[in-house]
Amino acid sequence: MLNAFTAAADIETLVVAFERDPSLSRAYPHRVLMSWHLLPGGSQIDWESLAELRRTALDSIGDSDGDSVLSSASIALISLLDGLPRDIDSVHGKLDSDGLRSLNEVRRALSPDGDGVVRENKIGNLEESILRADLTHLERCLFDALITALKLNRAAMGLQIGTGGDEERSVDALGRLCNAEDVAMRTIVAVADLVNEHNLGVVALEEWYRDNDRSGPEFQIVRAANLRSRGDRLNAARAYKDAAIKLRQDFERSALVMRKSLIEFAHAAGWSEAVALVDANPVVSSSVTNRFKLYLRTCKRHVDGNTDEASAGLIEFAAHEEEGARNGAAGSIRDRRVEILEGLHRYPDEHGLPPDPFQGSVTAALHEARTSETSRQTDLERSFMIEMRGKKDPARIADIAIEVAETEPINGLRMLEKAIASGNLGSKQSDSLRKSQRALFVIHSDSIPVRGRRPLRNLSLKPLVMVDTNVLIEALKDDLLKHLSSDSLGSLDWTVERAFHWMLRRRAEEGRVLLHIPPAARGEFLHRAKSPDSILSTFSDTYIDKATWSEVVDDAFLEQRVGAVCKAFDSWSSPSTSKGEKPDLDAFLLRHREVFKLVDKQKRRGGRTPSRTSIGGEEIYPERGDREIMQDAAALALTSIPDVGDVLVATRDSDFRLVSRALEEEFGFGVVGDAQQLNSGIL
Repeated sequence: MLNAFTAAADIETLVVAFERDPSLSRAYPHRVLMSWHLLPGGSQIDWESLAELRRTALDSIGDSDGDSVLSSASIALISLLDGLPRDIDSVHGKLDSDGLRSLNEVRRALSPDGDGVVRENKIGNLEESILRADLTHLERCLFDALITALKLNRAAMGLQIGTGGDEERSVDALGRLCNAEDVAMRTIVAVADLVNEHNLGVVALEEWYRDNDRSGPEFQIVRAANLRSRGDRLNAARAYKDAAIKLRQDFERSALVMRKSLIEFAHAAGWSEAVALVDANPVVSSSVTNRFKLYLRTCKRHVDGNTDEASAGLIEFAAHEEEGARNGAAGSIRDRRVEILEGLHRYPDEHGLPPDPFQGSVTAALHEARTSETSRQTDLERSFMIEMRGKKDPARIADIAIEVAETEPINGLRMLEKAIASGNLGSKQSDSLRKSQRALFVIHSDSIPVRGRRPLRNLSLKPLVMVDTNVLIEALKDDLLKHLSSDSLGSLDWTVERAFHWMLRRRAEEGRVLLHIPPAARGEFLHRAKSPDSILSTFSDTYIDKATWSEVVDDAFLEQRVGAVCKAFDSWSSPSTSKGEKPDLDAFLLRHREVFKLVDKQKRRGGRTPSRTSIGGEEIYPERGDREIMQDAAALALTSIPDVGDVLVATRDSDFRLVSRALEEEFGFGVVGDAQQLNSGIL
């Protein structure tokens, strides 16, 4: 009966048989992988159950002798869809010359060395070739799945590495895929992941979830993205909140979605609901920064009519921050508190949040915090505002900024940045101020640490990106798949992880970023890639032909490829003068104890024993290597490295991602976890 179900591509009945007898997934691994790609979207089959069967199949596929029902072309298509293509010539033999040429061009664009440009007409040519081909019913189903995968990967590439126009075309393409009458569950899940990653409004996906699975968190996430794209940010915030509550068993996802909810509440001026959400979820509250919580509370107090309380809260925050950072700092207590309040005034602009009513409250607090005597600095700031409202003379604006910079260089540069970014100047005026800003920066750069340069976007300074182990492992895996592939084109699956390391290398080659592998990441990478067996274990979710692996990947070859990856991601070497003092992390980690407690719990699921460090007898904190990377990044952010405008850690690790804003706030370095986040910081 299994043979009949397979030949007819009766996927649901086939999967039911596998669920009743899981041992069949070891006997017929290719059929399980086929089911993974062909299961209809409207099926009642549990997707997680099929995912578990797939893991079993991938684990046992190396021991498989093939399948008497599946043709060589079918097996090759399954392998192509799931990782490393096997016997690709049998697929080529089914296509005419136009189809073969188009398939190779598309795969070349998707390869590790490709340009990332998949032309739609090439996929169209391949579709036409498939229509003309002499295929069995099952082969045609698998070729259709290949076309869908290529369209999906093309859309993903457009989102992850493209421009605004690419995003619009990608959203349209994703909508068409979800609207297809025979849409597969694999497609629905993949599009939902892209929606979650990129906050896309895909109406067809929302309609699918409404008809098929409206009780789950994905429906609310998809619905929120659509509401957001239509400008209904208050209801988007509420939908994200509902999704986060439903995801509470998956702390990382729940916290990230809850953060989206808070941001949407802020853009919708839903201050009361945002503050209530923070207060009702102390664990989630610990994953957002104190400044963001202050921002929300200040806005709520203001709109509630408690303006004095709003100002008092800001002054109290500044006093607490000043006291914590005192330790021999220069200047008077008043001046340092004023400086903190001025930083709070810039907070919404630097984080893309609505400025009102927060900046008005900060202005009132600044007025209260300053003495009755008017300082020269205040006079200059007033002169700057008058000039910006009046003549907008670049020479006069530059003169004011230069005078401010004599005592506070970073404030003078920020003043010019604000003028350039105001949108109130002509192109010649802006160009003139950019030249003045560059000249001023050259004079004072030695006294401005990297962490203070983050807002200076018009100086075109490069970010220094510290690459974590998980990114290096993904890059090595992609590199090995290319060499294992008989045509050197590797995998066609364009994942978030793959796009990330691809974009890091691309931006480095363009001269937009500097890449550096910190010692702790290099050491862990070399350890994890110490032998072919150790790196093979990282391919648990990918189709690998074990015979080909044994033939190609020996110790010498692996050492060569590991060296190539290290060379590609370590283009910057730290000069001896750039080493700052490493901070003690314990106090920071303890303040975020609840976050790390849940991260640790999640990492230990499934019987895993992650490497953790202990503080106060609790072994729940990031492993030693991650802590060293945090310290190295913080130390570099305190130094004045020439032409570097930011320090970023490139990682997918939840130990970094869930406290990313807090790391930025306290230590001055950022965290990027995908290609979109990387591009938003440099383009």
